[in-house]
Amino acid sequence: MPVEVTTPDRESARSLLDEAVGHFRAELVETGESAMVVRLRPALTAPTGWMFEFLALVERWLEAHNLQVANVHHGNRSYVITAAGREGRSDGGPEPAAAA
Repeated sequence: MPVEVTTPDRESARSLLDEAVGHFRAELVETGESAMVVRLRPALTAPTGWMFEFLALVERWLEAHNLQVANVHHGNRSYVITAAGREGRSDGGPEPAAAA
């Protein structure tokens, strides 16, 4: 079952797609709206913990594009993954992405 990430524009969609292809079967899906969707499926040989790799991918992508949230769809469920603020950690680094 694929995981779909709604992206705000083609540039950020292409960036997520480019980073994902090494770990996932990935495709760019154009919608009738201005948003783009990146559809990801774990590779056939993916370990059972592929979801942790997916979350790390989304966290890096949010930070790289200075985005606050990612809308994710998996099956009949929707999730909002929020970017962690740097002020939240004592060392100034980003916190892990959290599902809301």
